Amino acid sequence: MPRHLFLFERIAAGGWIIDNRPGCMDLYRPFPTPSPAPETRAEFSAPTLKTDSSFEPSSMLTRRPTSVPTRSHPRKATALILALLGAFALGASSDQRDWTLVSGSKDVTLYERSRAGSSLREVKGVGMIQAPPAVVRRVLEDVESYPHFMPYCVESKVISKDAATRVSYQRLSPPMVGERDYTVRVCIEMRPSASGTPCYFSHWQAANDLGPAEKAGVARVKVAEGSWLLEAADDGRQTHATYCLYTDSGGGIPAMILNLATRTSVPKLFESIRKQAMLAKYSVAQQ
Repeated sequence: MPRHLFLFERIAAGGWIIDNRPGCMDLYRPFPTPSPAPETRAEFSAPTLKTDSSFEPSSMLTRRPTSVPTRSHPRKATALILALLGAFALGASSDQRDWTLVSGSKDVTLYERSRAGSSLREVKGVGMIQAPPAVVRRVLEDVESYPHFMPYCVESKVISKDAATRVSYQRLSPPMVGERDYTVRVCIEMRPSASGTPCYFSHWQAANDLGPAEKAGVARVKVAEGSWLLEAADDGRQTHATYCLYTDSGGGIPAMILNLATRTSVPKLFESIRKQAMLAKYSVAQQ
């Protein structure tokens, strides 16, 4: 068979392309070439194409360029995750920076911050209580005894409760402003502290629809939010307590007076709990 016919049959049978320029006898085998993405360019080295013994090309075979498959970018993915985590961390840090120091003493350090769209201030008190966290928790959960030690409380009762929530009603009688009452729903959980040990955390919001109806001569508090965080200190013998409160007692009292009353009440609250925690009925040994 003449050589040119043999080469023609190779083209028909195996898809070979012949470069028969003068002085050159090169083979190129076509590969499927998807349409490349815009502005995509790829360069390839010239691999050696294996052929059978019936034909030997005179030079190296060159592969036609193909589109480069999309590769994953683990570094970019990692950077994205870190950026998101950084955003969360910045959000937490920003939350802490929002607090402004109001006063500090050996008993309570007081902070406050603003709320968007409100002239009322949210208050935070941080201080030590000379009792283990379990004892302080029992004091806080002794709702029926609140009139005996909580400032201005004249009535307190539990409406319902389970392992993680409690609905309770309180009526207050602060001086000069008249009686106030509210019902709150308290959520209780255990959170890991910075050292990894569990700590007690409770937070509440107004839930007046779950409590008694409004009474004549008693102003209903519509905004009542707050929390307690109890962390062990001094090898568990003391409690590092953090208390937050945001409330509007209503009744047309100017915001400036309400903010002052809230700041004044926090140190009194800490002092009352310290004294109550000394009672034998809350002692761990009695449980």
